[in-house]
Amino acid sequence: MAQYTHSEPLPFSDFYVARARALAALGSQSPNAESLTVELERLRKEGERLGLRIALREIVKAIEKRRG
Repeated sequence: MAQYTHSEPLPFSDFYVARARALAALGSQSPNAESLTVELERLRKEGERLGLRIALREIVKAIEKRRG
């Protein structure tokens, strides 16, 4: 998707690409990787702004899991 929309980026495609990368990184990052937590929070805010409530479920779960 990132390559397909590279010449004409769209907020929705940018969000879904970043979401996929962040969720995929959950399995490879250390539990205390602050940059991943910051990215998940950014995606939560962006998803809310775009009205993508269904796409936020996994992000919210990941944030809650990281907070303990």
